[in-house]
Order: sequence, then C-alpha cells, then structure tokens
Amino acid sequence: MPYWIADYFSVYMRQKICTKQSSVNIFNEIETKKNQFICGILWLHWYYIQIVFAVKNRNSLISTSWDEKLYKYISDIISEKGQKPITINGMPDHIHIFIGMKPSCCLSDLVREI
Repeated sequence: MPYWIADYFSVYMRQKICTKQSSVNIFNEIETKKNQFICGILWLHWYYIQIVFAVKNRNSLISTSWDEKLYKYISDIISEKGQKPITINGMPDHIHIFIGMKPSCCLSDLVREI
C-alpha cells in the first residue's frame, strides 16, 4: 500500500479511536473504507489503447456499404465489456479502434471478443 494511503488510514483510525468505538467496529469500518478508497483510485484510471485489425493479405474486403454497421457492432461489444469505445474508423483493408480501458480489463480477452 502506498505510504500516502497508509497515512490517510492511520489518521482515520486515530479519529475513530478517539470516539471510543469498539475495536472490532473500527477495524471493520477501516477495512471497508480502505477497500472503497483503493477501488475508487483504480476506477479513476483508464488506459487508452489503439487496436488495429487488418484483413487477411490486406485485401480490400470491408465495403463502404456496411462498414458503419461493423463499427457499431464493434462499439457495442466494447461497451458491453464495460470499456469506453472512443472512436472506430478504417479503410477497406483495416480498422482502427481507439478505446479507454479500465485496468481490471484483460486486453487479450477484449480483443478476442471483438
């Protein structure tokens, strides 16, 4: 645990002890606060990643008549996995996907789903 988090909780614990709560209640409350605090920190951070999919042999197989439907389909998959699709665009032979990804997400699992 980083020192500044430990300092935060040592001050918090001293405040709770001064109010003369039972040690079990204090410990449970501190553990709950610590978990909420650490989870909150993790959810504040996003990794921004660009993924490029290319068509086999770089053949121009992505037609402009249905490419928007493909982008929407990919965007929906990313959203269902709890990530942020920022932009999806491409050419007839490849697609660029720019996403915001939570640290708890596994990139390989997300790419497999796409």
